Amino acid sequence: MSNLTDFSYLLYKETLDISPSTWLEEHVYFDRSVSPNAPGNLDLSRQPWAREILEAAMDPRTNEINLVFGAQTAKTTILMLIYLLKTRFEPQPTIIALSSDPLADRLVKRRLLPLLKCNSWWGDQLPSENRGQESMILMPGSPTFYTGCRNPDKLSSLPASLLLLDEVAKWQSGSVKESHPYFLIKERTKSFATHLIVAASTPAEEADIFWSEFLHSSQSHYFMPCPHCGEMIQFEFSESTVQWEKGTLETIRNTAHYVCPLCKGKINDDDKEEMMKKGEWRKDRENHVPGHLGFHLNSMYSPFVRFGDIAVEFVKANASVMRAEALRNFTNSWLGLPYKVQEKETTSQDILACVDNSRLRGEVPPDTAFTVLGCDVGQNESYWTVAAVTFDGKIHIVDWGKVMSFSSMNGEDGISKLMEKWKSADGKWGVDVGYIDSGYSTQEVYLECLRMPYGRLNPIKGSNCQGVWSRRELANISDLELYLFNDTALKTTRESYWRDKILSLPAEASLDKEYIKGLSGQTLIRDKKSGRLAWKALKDDDFADSVKACVLAAIIEHIQPGLAEENEAEIDSELEQ
Repeated sequence: MSNLTDFSYLLYKETLDISPSTWLEEHVYFDRSVSPNAPGNLDLSRQPWAREILEAAMDPRTNEINLVFGAQTAKTTILMLIYLLKTRFEPQPTIIALSSDPLADRLVKRRLLPLLKCNSWWGDQLPSENRGQESMILMPGSPTFYTGCRNPDKLSSLPASLLLLDEVAKWQSGSVKESHPYFLIKERTKSFATHLIVAASTPAEEADIFWSEFLHSSQSHYFMPCPHCGEMIQFEFSESTVQWEKGTLETIRNTAHYVCPLCKGKINDDDKEEMMKKGEWRKDRENHVPGHLGFHLNSMYSPFVRFGDIAVEFVKANASVMRAEALRNFTNSWLGLPYKVQEKETTSQDILACVDNSRLRGEVPPDTAFTVLGCDVGQNESYWTVAAVTFDGKIHIVDWGKVMSFSSMNGEDGISKLMEKWKSADGKWGVDVGYIDSGYSTQEVYLECLRMPYGRLNPIKGSNCQGVWSRRELANISDLELYLFNDTALKTTRESYWRDKILSLPAEASLDKEYIKGLSGQTLIRDKKSGRLAWKALKDDDFADSVKACVLAAIIEHIQPGLAEENEAEIDSELEQ
């Protein structure tokens, strides 16, 4: 068996005398652990767009391929198939890289190695043990190093002529002194006269390196004949191409279909397979860098995704309490496109545009699901906002103000007493639930929360949590839970709610200049070093933070804009239990 420096195996490499995809279909088997959707012998008849990519990977004129794919489009599987072809017919030093070491380890140990082992030729080549080498697959002639990209030292330690890179748009550098990991790892091929770099990912933003690299490629898209007019079209998501009947999510899923942009013919899911069999890749950019190919594919090309699935995802994203983040994910993961994010500022005029002159201060709408008090604790004063969250997901600000102390100790009227005594315009007393920031005077905030029944007043705190929010138990306080929130994500949602008028103000708000000023001025800027967008730190935004707590309450309670009937049914169901 060969070691890392023994390349005599290259003298005995085989010759591929038929198309790569045909050869793979004749020789490769997927067991259920590798391919739960389609176990058995490899069959690309439902994914014919993969054939040209595999041929390009084995073409000596190709030195770089970008796969800009949506979710469930087999981009990682294509990387593994390329690995099978190269180790069999063109063995060479290889690097497999993902955004982190755990992800690289998971891909290799849970998908690639099982695939090698369930196919006898490759399984027979694997050494019985890894000889003490970590992060290595010791294939004869193809020593393979797999790694995460966050440590620059790892990316500069080994040369390789084959790079297989996954989810590149998610890569981040672990050092501000080094270039982006994508550039660093590409340097590993300089020692070789011929090389191949295959980078796959769903994109993130237009400014990201992965998308800009794709723009230098052939920018190929997959075209297919319309079953009605015969003209070549590509699947593109828009209001005119993907249509459905209004109703529940199930109705949307069952009625969604594609409309040919040329003849307006109705294309159903059953038409997709035959269309794709007759399809072809077409380059958008003929004068691309020689040898640099790029392929773009959205999730509608997946045999496992129906038009109804993508329609439902779009409707849910638009109705999500985290609409901006949900639409970003839909654009990236389902459409395979970068999300267009621009620097922007929420001005006082934007806030005043959300004033509802037909509603008075203190007035709670009749279709309210619950009322919430959000509080931002300051050093000298604490700022609060009461809002009514209605079943259609709208957040109607009802009242606001300041207290000298958030604490109800020593007979003072703090937040817990305010929640009990607050009075709406129709004479009803009390607020259903409260969320108070615990980043300042933490222990005192906890004590104030404990003055209320369990779950009535809850401490919240900004963190780097994954997703928008999470919840954790507090040590030594059994009757209290802390809600953590991702500040950037929550602010993005709050500002999108102002723009979409999901947040509204009563008529009197336009007269309160201090309140309007406290809600405006939020600015999204691009960091000069990292190139990423972030919300600029702002003084005197305590009222804005109290509204942010109300938005968080709607998210935690699963109240989604635009899905009133389902929201109400969910709440009724919970009340019955």
